Amino acid sequence: VTPIKFSQDIYQQEERLKVGVGYFVRFPNPDTTVISGVLVKQINSRLFPVRVYDGWNTVGALSVPVNIDRITFEPATTGGTPPIRVPLTFVYEYQTNRGYRAVSELTPGKGYWIKVRGQGFYNVSAPTTRGSTSDAEFAVLATAAQLTIRDAADREGMLYLGEGRIAADASQFEMPPLPPHGMFDVRFSSNTLVASDANPIVRVQGATYPLTLRVAKSTSAYTVLDATTGEVIGRLLPGSSLTLTDPNVTAVRLLRQTPQEIGYDVSVTPNPVEQSAQVRVSVPETQHTTISLHNALGQEVARIFDGLLTPGQTTFELNTETLPAGAYIVKMLSGTYSTAYRVTVIR
Repeated sequence: VTPIKFSQDIYQQEERLKVGVGYFVRFPNPDTTVISGVLVKQINSRLFPVRVYDGWNTVGALSVPVNIDRITFEPATTGGTPPIRVPLTFVYEYQTNRGYRAVSELTPGKGYWIKVRGQGFYNVSAPTTRGSTSDAEFAVLATAAQLTIRDAADREGMLYLGEGRIAADASQFEMPPLPPHGMFDVRFSSNTLVASDANPIVRVQGATYPLTLRVAKSTSAYTVLDATTGEVIGRLLPGSSLTLTDPNVTAVRLLRQTPQEIGYDVSVTPNPVEQSAQVRVSVPETQHTTISLHNALGQEVARIFDGLLTPGQTTFELNTETLPAGAYIVKMLSGTYSTAYRVTVIR
């Protein structure tokens, strides 16, 4: 088992571990390994010199947890300009079961990826009292839709779909270089954690098939294509999942669409309604569908339909004669897709 670090744009094997450097170490079996050493509460050019170069570098942590805000740099030469961490790029760790993950804190015993401009020495020191973790760099992701990819070995990676909600350039969310061959990794073809375009390509490495793709916090639907052949694999609706069984498909393209463009729709006419109205529902494929009417408290007051719907538009009659005036919601659940339509009853 030979440790591997990343420096000067290449992976490099190291026979001897150094304080302050991060390494990939592949073990043949799950195990707990104890590595003894001295208590490290500060890394700098005088105590433990760790050289960083322009681009991505693997660095180590202290013997105590510290926020990434504690990271600074020294110039390579006296009087020189110190390197800086590239703005808005995250600090990443690699987890065997999740791939790369952005972090806000350095944890003892782990290695990390960091991208800098310039070259010099890596500095990090422990505060006298532990401060709170800053999540400012992560706030931009809170508004994004989430795409998770889980393989048959229960390894899961998460990417983010901007869907027009992220103003920042996606290139600012650049990910570290691919891990060594055979190690699990998911990323956009732009080499980023976030995709801002409508039809991004997702690449997968080192996964055990089948894969399960799931979209959350999204208002869009996606048609999933084999990125090489253009063949349609299936559809991803908000909150739904899609299974990918072919191990030869290691890249997929996501075509962003509204649910209506795929073929889902619900409408009520007339609205406001006085005595009766027509509920028109469309689905793109045969699936079990439930259509119900709910009052302002969320209570179901009428079951309009519960059964199999075939592709195309179907019309149902909604009788409101016995209902008090007020605001209501028609809810439709078809397969994994759900939506709601606001209706007003008047007298």
